[in-house]
Amino acid sequence: MAKISTLQFTRRAEAGAECPLMDPLAPEQPLLGADGVQANLILLGTDSAVAKRHQQARAALMQSRLYASAFSQKTDKTEVAPEVTAEDVAEQEAAELDLLVALTVGWRGFEDDEGAPVPCTSATVRALYEQCPPIRAQALTFVTDRARFFAASATPSAPSLPIASA
Repeated sequence: MAKISTLQFTRRAEAGAECPLMDPLAPEQPLLGADGVQANLILLGTDSAVAKRHQQARAALMQSRLYASAFSQKTDKTEVAPEVTAEDVAEQEAAELDLLVALTVGWRGFEDDEGAPVPCTSATVRALYEQCPPIRAQALTFVTDRARFFAASATPSAPSLPIASA
């Protein structure tokens, strides 16, 4: 049987988890700093309160647009389906970036050209994600994988029953 205490997704997402980064130029190798330490992002999960606030704000905006479109005055009797524009796609990408920046609460292993540690701020995180899409992709993949926020289970799952065919 599943223990309720093992299903606390929100609590685990709020605690955050370390995302070890792989080298964008050699994806099978870790991204290492000059000191040989692997660079890591510390990320909140998509079940966190931060993520929920971003998702709710985005949903509210989209619903408002849908209602405005559905109830707008028609100038003629023909209905034309609204088109998705390049600006719409850019806005969606910006919303995704905003969410990733908000979910990034720390990092290790990032340094400037002089070897000094770079502080993890919204501005430095945004610059990293904008300038290095492969790191952004790693962060997005990580935050959407709920299993990353859970340690290996101490209690095994119940065995699955075979499915009988008819």
